[in-house]
Amino acid sequence: MALSESSDRRHSPAVLKTEHIILLGREFRLVYLIIDGLNEWSPELRRKLLDLLLELNRDARVKFKISITSTFENGIEKKLQGYEVLNLEDETDNVIYEIKKVMERKVECLFRTKYLCLQDPGLKHEIVSTLSNSSQGMSVILSSI
Repeated sequence: MALSESSDRRHSPAVLKTEHIILLGREFRLVYLIIDGLNEWSPELRRKLLDLLLELNRDARVKFKISITSTFENGIEKKLQGYEVLNLEDETDNVIYEIKKVMERKVECLFRTKYLCLQDPGLKHEIVSTLSNSSQGMSVILSSI
């Protein structure tokens, strides 16, 4: 199976075949693949990528641990049926709280190390609020296949 997408820079297709990944994977005892934002792919490429990942998961030559994050969409949920799926939709309040805490620490660190320069240090709170409010309502599928 091959996964291809046109490259914006060169307008030539980038083709990734299962065999390429298997050959590379043989160099390691265990290979972790993390796919973030699967829902942002076009439906056709999403289907091809899921098919490729499921094929890799069935191949016994290399041990793969595959994790996928995505918002809920029927095609994704249906394709991952039968695999371990963690639905964070029911945990939205806890997730948002944790995201806000991580953002607060990161913004504070950036400010302290001078990577974030603000004339008014009170803007740190506004930055964190804006970023964390943007993440509200986000539902995620975290799947290990």
